[in-house]
Amino acid sequence: MKKSLFIILSCMLAAFIITGCSEDSDNNSGNSSTGTEGGNTTLDYSKELTGTYEITFFGTQVTNAKGNNETIVGMADLMYISNDCAKAKELYPDIIDINMKNQCPTEDNDGNPQKGIAELLDGIAVVSIENNKLKMSSRVQLAGQIMDTFAPADKYQFTEYYETTGLSGKGVKGWNYDADNNKPSAQPLDFPNSPYSLSVLDDGSVRIDLTLVGKSVNAMRMGIITVDAKTTVIMQKKNDSTTPLENAIQKPFSVN
Repeated sequence: MKKSLFIILSCMLAAFIITGCSEDSDNNSGNSSTGTEGGNTTLDYSKELTGTYEITFFGTQVTNAKGNNETIVGMADLMYISNDCAKAKELYPDIIDINMKNQCPTEDNDGNPQKGIAELLDGIAVVSIENNKLKMSSRVQLAGQIMDTFAPADKYQFTEYYETTGLSGKGVKGWNYDADNNKPSAQPLDFPNSPYSLSVLDDGSVRIDLTLVGKSVNAMRMGIITVDAKTTVIMQKKNDSTTPLENAIQKPFSVN
């Protein structure tokens, strides 16, 4: 990918991170594609689901872009944001790098190998069952020049999923990065109509599929558009602890 094109595409990153806490707006429904992972089955309460998990993969596909600026709307799905582009291509062979859409390069601008567009500094989730309801929260910290330049607020993500009585639900709220004070934002933003589901893979890891519905983005500072962001998270269980996550930055961000 040429450097000039990559820079233009990078400007869209603020829209595309895992559950990016940008300004909320009216919720829009949209279609998104389903990935493949051998041996997916639906989890149930008989499985040992509760515990603390390490997030190993995330990826986000932008769909249903709407707005008055047709140029920006048309560019919204050019990139697929992930910490592991090779894994993204394995999961979504019919989506990644197809017809110049959902591009996820495995090389940087100079042709050097790179694993993903963003580096995952911290990724952890906790799943518990209380009063026969599933509760889940996650914390993600991202790094990289693109994040620093174009999506500083999305460098930190703390997300709480609305409780559910099954293994699919609707609604999340999240905090992001307050760069002025180097801490999480004081107030969360709510996305009440965003559906999510859990499944288990052959290797025992747990997969979350979330469609963040109606995220408002000031794309390239050229105008507000709304998007739906379909996010895939894969995580491995670390232990059985259900101690609530701390909403706090875990690793220092590098100073550019």
